[in-house]
Amino acid sequence: MDPDLLDYVKRERARLDKLLADKSDEGKHTFRSLELKPSRSDAVEFEFLGHNQYRLVAPVEAGRQTYKVNTWKFRRTIPADDDGERYVFIFDGRRLSRPRLVMYPEYVLSQLD
Repeated sequence: MDPDLLDYVKRERARLDKLLADKSDEGKHTFRSLELKPSRSDAVEFEFLGHNQYRLVAPVEAGRQTYKVNTWKFRRTIPADDDGERYVFIFDGRRLSRPRLVMYPEYVLSQLD
């Protein structure tokens, strides 16, 4: 297991947990529906978590990919070893001028405490 990947996932999980723990503004939806459209497969619907955070889990293809979320495009390179693996995608829509798409392999979650 790549220690950098593990650290990244731990940081992102902690960021999300901290954000979602704040109950003051959780119910406000910015998007009625939000979809992830990978370059070479069908669109998948995000689940709203609260605080403009959206999550989904979907299989990925190895190589250079473009993931489209509504009108935003995110380019990522998926390692050959992860071809067909399920990835967790977190879309952070708090700053619409610069939204974030966090993604990591689902199998990393089993390595967390």
